[in-house]
Amino acid sequence: FMQHHADLLDVAFWQSHQERIQAGYVYDVFPYDQDKRFQPERAHAQARESI
Repeated sequence: FMQHHADLLDVAFWQSHQERIQAGYVYDVFPYDQDKRFQPERAHAQARESI
């Protein structure tokens, strides 16, 4: 955890995020790489194929 996310324990990190949010910035957080994310279009096409 510390090797990759030590910045999460830093007060300055959170203060800068608070400032950005208060200024109107909206963060997009994606827990998975693009190729591993659920693709609604693909799922919809697969559902049609199985009918």
